[in-house]
Amino acid sequence: MAKKNKRYIIYLNEDYLRCLSAQRGEFSADACAKLRDEVYKQINDYLIGEGEGSLCGMTFIGSDGKEHKSFEVVRVSDCKTIADIRYFNRLRKRKHK
Repeated sequence: MAKKNKRYIIYLNEDYLRCLSAQRGEFSADACAKLRDEVYKQINDYLIGEGEGSLCGMTFIGSDGKEHKSFEVVRVSDCKTIADIRYFNRLRKRKHK
């Protein structure tokens, strides 16, 4: 049986990535970009079935003093149209301000 092609949008919280990068003692923009790519690859590998084990999503207190998810995965098929995806993106940006 062939695998059904699934598509996802992976949202990585920028505050989370900055905190994680700082915990590693790496403060440059290049280090943060490298970390973002590393985290994205781990999540993506898991979603496409190449990763092993499970994912652990953390919450943290952002720079705004509120609790946030470290990342979020949304299946594109849950969004029916491009307009739905754009609407969802606008909502996500408002939540993180």
